[in-house]
Amino acid sequence: MVQPQLVPFNMTTSTTAMVRRTMGVGGLNEDVWTIVLEELSSMTREEATHLLAAMRTCSTLHKLGIKVLLDRDVVLDEVATVISFCHFLAANNYSRAHLWRSLVLKPFPISTTTSTALCAAMRHAIRLRKLTICGFDRLRYHVPEILEIMANMRHIRELKVEAREPTTALIGFLDTFRSNLTSVSIWEDQETKIYSHGGTPRAFNLLKHLRPSHSTLRSIYVHHLDMTGWDDIVLPEVRYLEAVAVSRIPATDVLVRAFPKLTRLSLSGAVRYKANNHDAYVHCREANIQAQNQRGKWSRLESVSGSMVDVFSLGLTCPLSWIFVYAERMSPDASRRMLQTLLESAPKLPNLGFLTKEDIFGLGSDYSRREYECERVEKTPGEREWLAKRTELSIRTIFDGYSDVLRDSACTLKQIDMRIAIPCILCDWDCEDDDPEDSFTDCPILKQLRSHNLFDETSLLLRTVPTLRDIELRLMHNIEEVQILTRMVPPHQ
Repeated sequence: MVQPQLVPFNMTTSTTAMVRRTMGVGGLNEDVWTIVLEELSSMTREEATHLLAAMRTCSTLHKLGIKVLLDRDVVLDEVATVISFCHFLAANNYSRAHLWRSLVLKPFPISTTTSTALCAAMRHAIRLRKLTICGFDRLRYHVPEILEIMANMRHIRELKVEAREPTTALIGFLDTFRSNLTSVSIWEDQETKIYSHGGTPRAFNLLKHLRPSHSTLRSIYVHHLDMTGWDDIVLPEVRYLEAVAVSRIPATDVLVRAFPKLTRLSLSGAVRYKANNHDAYVHCREANIQAQNQRGKWSRLESVSGSMVDVFSLGLTCPLSWIFVYAERMSPDASRRMLQTLLESAPKLPNLGFLTKEDIFGLGSDYSRREYECERVEKTPGEREWLAKRTELSIRTIFDGYSDVLRDSACTLKQIDMRIAIPCILCDWDCEDDDPEDSFTDCPILKQLRSHNLFDETSLLLRTVPTLRDIELRLMHNIEEVQILTRMVPPHQ
């Protein structure tokens, strides 16, 4: 029997390279290792040592690791970090600069050395796609050259700017920005105002100064925005608009024309509720409804959120998938009337969320009363028990009241997220550093909020709205959530 002979196989250089790319390190190709390294890069700063350890194992993982690191946010927030990163980027004649994708620039002590190094790095960041500038005014004052470099970049798609001391320099920066943005976020402490020759300040609409991106923007977030002067603004591709602390909201049909493809809208701070202005809010709503019927409306909004007054005044007539509203400094009667109107105007609404601040002790804005009340409770026998009982009865009354609203509106909700905040007459819990376990364990109001039977409240809602399938209830002590209950109901029940 003739034995088969083994013929040696000579692998060409190109074939070897192909096999190395395919098999990679440890038999895994580079795409798999990139995913692994990306997971390692998403860990906390303390855990990031795992990524660095992997990069030290071989040249292939070192190269892939650098790409992964430069693909995520590079945060420059202190002198040592700035100098170190700029030195790293400048190696081999900036050969890595084209991999750099995202920069978060925070305030740090600026010197000639740091500004020169940073400007040089930015000139080579030709593929940067995300740019976040914290402390725009400080940067403008110390390194105006770098803002000019940033404005001339061509590939930025996401821009975030925080300006603590708004000036017209922000207008100039936006006016000269050459990239076609898809997402913009502008945060100001207050509205930027332009002073005319007569010395009278006037606010301006920042969106007017993003003309190069009018046809590409899809997401907008603005904190402090004067929403006037929309005659020549059309942003045809925007899907998401969030405006916080806005001064004026234009007529709803004007928003429809400016954002024809909008799917998610969030507005807050435009209207402050005043009890004696309730009829004016109703009139504004009716005018907006009439204008939409005459001039056009959105085909559908996936979500709308904001203060009860803002969302009510918009008078939206298009189908809605989700509404979230919050009621602050409103009487319970006014809040419920507005909510019932919203539900009646959207009978097929599937999802509703709302937060209501219920001032059951009449605290209002007089926070100085807390010290007096604490002393009174300590000296008055039985006062703690009375506060706990008052809290319990008030919570039941609140749920009963909103249950009546849901029933009378004839809504067919499938999901509800209901949050009830109780301003405490004894404890001020507005500081993030406060620890409830240490500070307020003896507060009878807090104890009652924690022990209230939320399951019974979900049963009440299910009897009121049989279509409900997902219920989430939250009780809040001042601003802190102290009890959450989620109940999901199978369709057959």
